[in-house]
Amino acid sequence: MHATLEAPQHDAPALDDWLPIEEFVARHPNLGNEMTLRWQLRHRDGNGLASAVRRVGKRLVISQSRYARWLADGLV
Repeated sequence: MHATLEAPQHDAPALDDWLPIEEFVARHPNLGNEMTLRWQLRHRDGNGLASAVRRVGKRLVISQSRYARWLADGLV
């Protein structure tokens, strides 16, 4: 009898969904400038954006899909 290992099913965005702050702003200029995004990220624990952000080394990266979900949830 062989045990099969299955990868856990997570709602994990693809690796190309995660962008550093500068690239996120460059790809989505209609969402505001870098200072606006950095303010949102500084307050991510209080505004619900924390699930869209990860620290990789010294850099913060943002999930485009999770940010979009956060933004849409705030518009409802």
